[in-house]
Amino acid sequence: MILEGILLGVGGLLVWAAVSDFKSRIIPNWIPLTIFILFGGFLAIQAVSGVSGPVLPVLPSLAAGFGVLVIFTILFALNMIGGGDVKLIAAISFWAGLAYVAEFLVIMALSGGVMALFYFLKNQNRVDPEVKPEVVINKSSGSSATMTFGENKQTIKGTHIPYGLAISIAGLFVVVKLFVNFLPA
Repeated sequence: MILEGILLGVGGLLVWAAVSDFKSRIIPNWIPLTIFILFGGFLAIQAVSGVSGPVLPVLPSLAAGFGVLVIFTILFALNMIGGGDVKLIAAISFWAGLAYVAEFLVIMALSGGVMALFYFLKNQNRVDPEVKPEVVINKSSGSSATMTFGENKQTIKGTHIPYGLAISIAGLFVVVKLFVNFLPA
């Protein structure tokens, strides 16, 4: 019963992360930290409670979590993803383990793609008056022209996609998988 409660808690935290990211574009640090702490507690309780068979195998779970953390930290360093997103993705990857991490990442990418398409279509006709396009002639080649958008170099301003929603959808998939496949009825 305690293990099921922990999984429900992780699901609730994922919903909270999604709502927070959607409303404020911030995933508070305490959410992925709490999800990770619950992972450790889950492992400890399963070890001492005598659950038949490993609900979460320790080494594959650690391998998945740390592997994803390294990869997404590199993406963060390249300014391709936000720090809160990296922490939430890594925290859920520990839960996913090697058994579900690929499905988790695919569902996250597909959900994020649908969201990106939605935001693109929603903002397609929006013009930002602060960003003025300028045509610059490249004098070295004499014939090429490029379009720049002032000093800020942004083409679409204010279209940060709340990716925490896509991460949470994929994370809830992992939570459901753990309920269905591992926990006794």
